[in-house]
Amino acid sequence: MLEIRVVLESLSVQLAIDRITQEELDRIKEIYDLLEFYAEKNDQERFTEVNIDFHEAIYRATHSQYFEQLLSDINYYIHVTSRHSIKQPNRLVEAAQEHKEIYEAIVKKDKALAKANVEKHIRKTQSLVRNYYDEKDETQE
Repeated sequence: MLEIRVVLESLSVQLAIDRITQEELDRIKEIYDLLEFYAEKNDQERFTEVNIDFHEAIYRATHSQYFEQLLSDINYYIHVTSRHSIKQPNRLVEAAQEHKEIYEAIVKKDKALAKANVEKHIRKTQSLVRNYYDEKDETQE
């Protein structure tokens, strides 16, 4: 599922760069600021909620109802497992930084950088989730 997310989110951020309004860009910045705040507070629950908002704000900026719905549906299932990734030490701060890099690429209208930053963020999450389940399996043996 995360492989599908990598492809679709990479495309969504590029579409968003072409179509985003200033109001939507301001909203993404507000959401990022909240991510940073909750990372500093180490509030995993609120960080997770705001993380979803961040990604969905990018989906909305594509101005494609179908794209937004498809990605929102995929992320509903992914966030159930990706919660495990933020339990890693320093992960909230690292994830906030990754979101900042995505936001900054959108501001610069740098599609290649935005795509690369989205891919890096999702693959990092994917790696941490896999590690969590691998460790869980090892402790159960």
